[in-house]
Amino acid sequence: MNILRLRLQKLFDNIEAINYESPGIVLAELTQTEIPRKVHKITEKELNIQIKNNIDTICKLSNSSYDKVVNSLIKKYAKSSIEKSLFISTTSYGKIIGIDAKPYFFDYLIDLGFLNKIDNKYELTSKGEFFGSYHCNDKNEQWVVWNKELLDPIINPFKEKLICHIDLRLFHMTHISNLNKILDQGLFAHSKITNYVDISNYDVNLRRVRKEKYHNFKLHDYVPLYFNARNAMLYQKQIECPHQIVILEIDKKVINQDYTKFSKGNAARDDSKIETSKYKLINFPWSDIYSKTWSEDNHINITKKSLMMSECLIYNHITAENIRRIHCENIETYSKLKSTLTGIKQEIVISPDLFF
Repeated sequence: MNILRLRLQKLFDNIEAINYESPGIVLAELTQTEIPRKVHKITEKELNIQIKNNIDTICKLSNSSYDKVVNSLIKKYAKSSIEKSLFISTTSYGKIIGIDAKPYFFDYLIDLGFLNKIDNKYELTSKGEFFGSYHCNDKNEQWVVWNKELLDPIINPFKEKLICHIDLRLFHMTHISNLNKILDQGLFAHSKITNYVDISNYDVNLRRVRKEKYHNFKLHDYVPLYFNARNAMLYQKQIECPHQIVILEIDKKVINQDYTKFSKGNAARDDSKIETSKYKLINFPWSDIYSKTWSEDNHINITKKSLMMSECLIYNHITAENIRRIHCENIETYSKLKSTLTGIKQEIVISPDLFF
């Protein structure tokens, strides 16, 4: 019996050692979700095989079912992760990831088998208890809360699928002098960057100091991206800095970063509606946003002019890997970038249709 116990302990220790080297991989394999930290795909596959082989041997030696062993391990590793993280409510979680709690996020958690709805109240299932708990206030009111770090890898495919169905592009305009730094370090929010050529409008920037209502961050804490690059801002900057402006096209998957917001109109305007919901983003007035002009019958349409400057606001930072293309105004700019930017992964293209 002692030998059997030692052999079983050795197998559990093997699994623990794998998780120590690649934190989160055991729980990811047990729950069939993505590992929350980056591991090379070949290494991840090899480690998953090792985890499964150890579990198979544990089942044989202990004469236990595979499901029983897996469930006990899930409880162990889920509890370990939960103890290291704060819990947040479903509504707060939904605001952070941009999915309306009711009905979409709650319904998705029910579809996953993490929640049941009984008498208009949500209750955790046994599966949901691996990722969530309950919070009670002084009035003995109770609601479900979640370990976000643990649940994020399971929620990510839901967000990615939703974004795939939204036909949009994302752009950031900058001075050509900033490119080397951007391609090395990525794009940072206005409040985080130093030593760069600032092409933003001073008066508009003063209005971006105010805090937004959803997450209580300042607009300057976000990297601003336009859906339509060919807008009034670009028109002004091409006049002020002729042949010195380039447009960076950003992979739209950045929308799935936490705290992302969308403005229906220039975010600095008081009358522009700001949303966190990806479902509300679907119903934005895209025909106006992607309009080619803000003039009608030789008169400026102020509403359309603002809508053409609608923004996607990404909190804090966008990595250089998320920059897909560098759009140039003409062959001269293209040739200059081709000769000065070497070894970059981003495509450099001439796109006169994006410029004035």
